[in-house]
Amino acid sequence: MKNFSKIILQKIQKYFTIALCVIFIFFFSFWCFFVATPDYSDSERRSLAKIPEITLESITSGKFAKEFEEYTTDRFPLRDTWRSIKAYTRLNLFFQKENNNIFQKDGHISKIEYPLNENMLDYAISLFSKVQQKHFKDNEVFFTIVPDKNNYLADLKIDFGKLENYIYENLDFCTPIKIDNLLSADDYYYTDSHWKQEKIVDVARFLANSMGTTIPENYETLSLDTPFKGVYAGQSALY
Repeated sequence: MKNFSKIILQKIQKYFTIALCVIFIFFFSFWCFFVATPDYSDSERRSLAKIPEITLESITSGKFAKEFEEYTTDRFPLRDTWRSIKAYTRLNLFFQKENNNIFQKDGHISKIEYPLNENMLDYAISLFSKVQQKHFKDNEVFFTIVPDKNNYLADLKIDFGKLENYIYENLDFCTPIKIDNLLSADDYYYTDSHWKQEKIVDVARFLANSMGTTIPENYETLSLDTPFKGVYAGQSALY
């Protein structure tokens, strides 16, 4: 009798587990396909994938399968909650240094940008050259490269000196102004890739002096009523 009860209990547990899995799959599938979801992610600051068009070409080429996977990933119910769970687990339980190329160091959140994409550099150089030839052919042109925050934080980072030399060598019409030695990680927002304006007065003054002009000594500071959360805060899924 005892063995019989044990077998019955095991069967109940087995069927309960199966039923729970089926309910979970059907519930979230229904939610995913029939409940309206936003087209834009405020936390990631990007448009979410839309359901792809079904054509014979897209199916045979594999394009539909790839885009459909992106669509279901972007539109999965409670997506931001799952993203946060993954980020906390990866960083705090498995002690990984990054999550989706987002990492934290010295109180900053930043994103790994590596390796150097020389095709993009060539495109930028071509674009700048066309603008100069069309609009500033008879003007003196100054050019400065603002280093990414990773230049002061990441272990794996683009060789900024190589990038700088490559651009300046190909933009021979401009006068370069180097500013990387005037900056540090704390000149950037802790959760964003941009400068803190109140931290770069010395850089602004140096740029102005290098171009033969000046900037006002005084400026007005405007403070937000709520804490600023930069682009990396949302992408990290930790805030």
